[in-house]
Amino acid sequence: MLRGEYILRKAGIFSTHPEAKAVIRAYLEQVCRLFPSQPVWYRFSELEVAEANALAEVDHILPVERNPVIGLRGVRRAVRYPESFGTEIDAILPCLRKYSQLGVIVPFVGDPSEVVFVKTELTRRGVSPPFGMMAEIPAAILRLEDFLKLGVECVLIGMNDLTGLALGIERGKDKACFRHPAMRELISMARAKTTAFGVTLSVAGYIDRPFLRMAADIGVDYAILHYSSLNEIFPEEFPNLPEQHNLRAIKEKTKRMIADFEATRSALTPRAGHMRVTTSD
Repeated sequence: MLRGEYILRKAGIFSTHPEAKAVIRAYLEQVCRLFPSQPVWYRFSELEVAEANALAEVDHILPVERNPVIGLRGVRRAVRYPESFGTEIDAILPCLRKYSQLGVIVPFVGDPSEVVFVKTELTRRGVSPPFGMMAEIPAAILRLEDFLKLGVECVLIGMNDLTGLALGIERGKDKACFRHPAMRELISMARAKTTAFGVTLSVAGYIDRPFLRMAADIGVDYAILHYSSLNEIFPEEFPNLPEQHNLRAIKEKTKRMIADFEATRSALTPRAGHMRVTTSD
């Protein structure tokens, strides 16, 4: 699975940037060529407001939210700004037409209307690729049948967000919480519903071996692991990996870009009590 936001964050640009299409397309082309007989999933960009604000040529500069986890992110931003979302679809369009193994995944889905929206945007462009959704919001699992009836072919449970939202804790901080009885019940519920529709179920997040065993016991089809975590989870199989710290480097770059953006905006914003006053005749 390729996460659109990391492609953009590494380049330091938003999808509306003139170079974004070429950057995204080149990355997709390379991966699809490397894995011609395996499914490749492109997850549309999942950016918090602060992350998006700091990218060059971002479509809208928005106020940073008090709680970005439940803010304007994922498909919510796509629905709010469909023209900008269209630029991301257009970036991957040639690859969707060229590579039959390439599918799309929609992040942070909470309502079936969001699936309809994305499917409509794809259909308008004459493509109907394999279609998946993230199940990170508890409501999406509780009402999963409503999404599956719309033709969702792949359900990916994002454990970081799902655990945080279901248990009321900070996302991704405690891997042991992934094995909480409530999480096991939610995953089992998703497994039963996807099985009834013949749909694959996967899990992703900052997961560890104990959770992988639990997921396998439930009957989950796939686990999607961070590349940088492979040698931590499977040190025997992956003792030395190239560019192991690439993800960390992108995250650090994003933090610097956000800090620079906020510093620049603060310098340009008049402070209370320091506003310049002019008069005219």
